[in-house]
Amino acid sequence: NVLTGLAVPTAQTAPANDDSVLQADTQLAPSYQFESLTHLPQRIKHGVMAYMQTLLEVACFQFAQHALPDVLAQHRWDCAEAVDLVRWVSVLRERDDFPPVAIPSSLAVSPRERHEAATALLSSMASLRHAAVDRHRLTIKEVEQYIGQAAAFLRLLGATSCLERLTPLQETVSIAVHHLGEGRNASTTTLNEVATYTAGRRAELEALERATRDQALSREGAMSERAGEEIERTMYHLIMSGRL
Repeated sequence: NVLTGLAVPTAQTAPANDDSVLQADTQLAPSYQFESLTHLPQRIKHGVMAYMQTLLEVACFQFAQHALPDVLAQHRWDCAEAVDLVRWVSVLRERDDFPPVAIPSSLAVSPRERHEAATALLSSMASLRHAAVDRHRLTIKEVEQYIGQAAAFLRLLGATSCLERLTPLQETVSIAVHHLGEGRNASTTTLNEVATYTAGRRAELEALERATRDQALSREGAMSERAGEEIERTMYHLIMSGRL
């Protein structure tokens, strides 16, 4: 079913920097978070987002060639490069007959629900385009979410050839998310162990410092007392000898 999964939050409505799949319970301070494990290098992330934008624009144009020829003729759009993805989102939102794919009656999905689900998916495509063009700072999990939404949109358009070009990328990114999650968990575990050890050692060293300071103060007090006694004796002898 091409609309399966459209009820989940889109990247547009999801919390910013949602990388919950890569999150692990941790006692560490924020400075110990592994940003490099959640953010792709900028050149890779932008390449992925730009690739998806281009693929989606091609799919929209191919869809319009057989479903919306009047729109192409009206605007003189003769190739995929002529239309930005956001413009396609606007065009499709205005179509009461979108999405064109029939939903099995067993799912009990009304035409209104179909249209609302498709509209939500169109919003996520607009968000994808803005993230690509404006170079949004995305976690790898957010990139994975965008790829999933793009795949759902391609299925909605029946863009099989474009979907085939996206699937290998989707699989690779999903594997990367899994591996980076394992890497973060392992690194976080190691740092937690070190943090626990150093915290214990810190407590021991602070106790040793306090004990050493107390001993030093006590020793200095005793030495001061003995020095005072020596001075006192000297003064006593001087007084008794009549020198004062």
